[in-house]
Amino acid sequence: MTKSSGGHLYILARTDYFSKWAEAVTLKKVKKENVADFIRTNIIYRYGVPSLLNKVVAKSKRDWHERIGEALWAYRTTVRTPTQSTPYTLVYGVEAVLPLEQQIPSLRIEIQEG
Repeated sequence: MTKSSGGHLYILARTDYFSKWAEAVTLKKVKKENVADFIRTNIIYRYGVPSLLNKVVAKSKRDWHERIGEALWAYRTTVRTPTQSTPYTLVYGVEAVLPLEQQIPSLRIEIQEG
């Protein structure tokens, strides 16, 4: 992977085995402190102990560290064959509200928002 304009060179990621929910963070260096912080922040603190990037980067391919959120959104809202559901739906129990649906409200959104 090409070093990003922000100096990031690595992606640390984890995927839940069942739901296929992904978490990721970009790193400039791989250090045990970075890995421990990622686990603490993105797994333990968020869920408790038990509990497509190339398509979104600019032509320069050096801004991927800024686009990882978009790649995760695409991954989390895409139906996975083994579960016949999206990771987002499996984690939150509802379908994700797509950005376009926020601009043009649908009946589903009206019902969800009450």
